[in-house]
Amino acid sequence: MSSLGDSTLTRLIEELGARTPAPGGGAAASVTAAVGAGLGAMVINWSLGRKSLAEHETDNDARLAHLRRGAERALELADEDARGYEALNRLMKLPEDDPDRTARWDDAVDGAMRPPMDTLTLCRDLVDTLVAMLGTTNPMLKSDLAAAAVLVEAAGRTAAWNVHANLPLVPADRAAELEGTVGAHLAQLRELVHRVEHGCR
Repeated sequence: MSSLGDSTLTRLIEELGARTPAPGGGAAASVTAAVGAGLGAMVINWSLGRKSLAEHETDNDARLAHLRRGAERALELADEDARGYEALNRLMKLPEDDPDRTARWDDAVDGAMRPPMDTLTLCRDLVDTLVAMLGTTNPMLKSDLAAAAVLVEAAGRTAAWNVHANLPLVPADRAAELEGTVGAHLAQLRELVHRVEHGCR
């Protein structure tokens, strides 16, 4: 599979819709996070150089760089998710007592769960930046700022579903810990996105 970061939108949609194990929901979550970060970057680019926002120029430069790095990382996570699930899917097709499956199972489960967890963490981080853009960016692009936050929240919620889907594959104590972490991230994400939407009304 080619890198999702190099895919055209048409090809990405075709790959997501194909009857293949990957890319799937995890990759879709990461790509959506990248789109949200890109939209946030656009808001900043339309804010830089404006006299009325001159006092925020330095901070906005830093936020722009942060959002760009976030978008790049999100696309990397999309590829990591696809590779991780493909590896786990191959093992799941083997008999449960197959030595290869037994030896590689724990690493494969970790490899499948890490990208969506990292995507959820990234979404939480991206929304922090979007909150900081309230009142410091071009007011004519408030709808785009709000849309960026909504997209990032959707990405985080989608990533959370991918974590939940794999919880039955890990020991109960770790599953409970992961579920608590996911719940905390989602609660923070919702609250921050609400702040962005309220501030953009």
